[in-house]
Amino acid sequence: VGSNSYGFVQSTEWDGQTNPVQVNVGAFDGPAFTLGDKIVIVGAASPGDWGASSGQDFTKTGEGHYEIIIDLNADSEYLLLPDYGQWGDKWAYGSGDALSGTFDVQGSGSNLFTSGIEAGSYKIAVDFTSGNGSYQLSKQ
Repeated sequence: VGSNSYGFVQSTEWDGQTNPVQVNVGAFDGPAFTLGDKIVIVGAASPGDWGASSGQDFTKTGEGHYEIIIDLNADSEYLLLPDYGQWGDKWAYGSGDALSGTFDVQGSGSNLFTSGIEAGSYKIAVDFTSGNGSYQLSKQ
């Protein structure tokens, strides 16, 4: 048992087939990054573009969980930040597609994207309780 970089407990599970000799899960003395009461979205996919400084805040819905309903532009890019202008701590694309996926290590990765989805209102749900975190978009 260990913790992810946000302090949420992560455990290993035996798949019932393999026989690992040793399993190591790293642990932190404390969270590497403390999540606040909000995160924000910036980028060409959002109404405020890359220079947004207000009005694009996610709401904290639970420990490690955030949501926003926002109009998104198609075929554009965006990032999630802990606060406006806090670029060094960005959450960016790790794996998946425009509608769901995981984040890269905080501060790394390429921009998230809306390629292949139509413009319109979307709910973006973010979950930091597992691994580097994940995102899910659903059309409203």
